[in-house]
Amino acid sequence: MKIDSNVLEEIDRMTPKYRSQIERDLSNQQRKILITIARQDSDLRVKEITYLARLHQQNRASSQIHRMVEKGYLARQEDGRYIIKDPKLKMYLRARSKLMEIQQ
Repeated sequence: MKIDSNVLEEIDRMTPKYRSQIERDLSNQQRKILITIARQDSDLRVKEITYLARLHQQNRASSQIHRMVEKGYLARQEDGRYIIKDPKLKMYLRARSKLMEIQQ
């Protein structure tokens, strides 16, 4: 199923803040981590993020996650799981990710 590019453009128009912020602030690997977390229904530990994002080194993923916590994108829960701090950002990433999957 092919999604009209206008739908994707509309999502981007609705949330230009998120798109420009992510492109400006995050590396490709950090974006991949953020999208991986957004796609999940539950909070994730570093090991789970590493596996799901198909990253090969857990210590490198941990370092990137720590930087994202410092930048304010993620928060670490008491049980060691990570969440996206801004629920609207998570919704944006999840919707955009799903539409990109459908389009392919």
